[in-house]
Amino acid sequence: MRSRKDFGLMLNTKKLVGMGVEVGVHTGQYSKEILKTWSGEKLFLVDPWACLDDYYDSYNASDMIMNRRYKIAKKKLSLWSHNLVWLRERSEKAAKRFRDQSFDFVYIDANHSYKHAKKDLSLWYPKVKKGGIFAGHDYFDALADEYLEPIFGSISTPENLTSYGVKSAVDEFSKEHGVEIFFTQEKYPTWYFIKS
Repeated sequence: MRSRKDFGLMLNTKKLVGMGVEVGVHTGQYSKEILKTWSGEKLFLVDPWACLDDYYDSYNASDMIMNRRYKIAKKKLSLWSHNLVWLRERSEKAAKRFRDQSFDFVYIDANHSYKHAKKDLSLWYPKVKKGGIFAGHDYFDALADEYLEPIFGSISTPENLTSYGVKSAVDEFSKEHGVEIFFTQEKYPTWYFIKS
């Protein structure tokens, strides 16, 4: 997969066309990219669309702005409303709704801190069926500037990556589970692997 825009087509090629989940939806732009090409039956969209005290990211905003983003996403994805299930809640609450091996894929693009990325990986990995794809966005580590944007090239220990620590979390996860991680060649790469 060269770009994350190819994700839906890759899912089709591998006949992963049942249920999927995207954790972290924002205004639904990437959801739309998936839905334009993916032939799947149902996509679950997980996002609290609320201001969160433990989310140190430039995408965090007031509840009013978050609610506006939710409405934008609903409108943007209205063409596929029959294929969508909206879960306006935090990742950990949503994960508890599903049995293990429920999904053909899980795509994580939520809180990017090292701590939260590790938590999301452990919460959602069991929900992917064997042969399914586990993936996520922003495979990089960085400290944050005063506007909570990533400072590329900054070096820190994982514990200090309070805004952007996805790469450290994913690399640790891959070693623990003995899986090879693949990633796209983009400024903000997507990581992925097939669950065996």
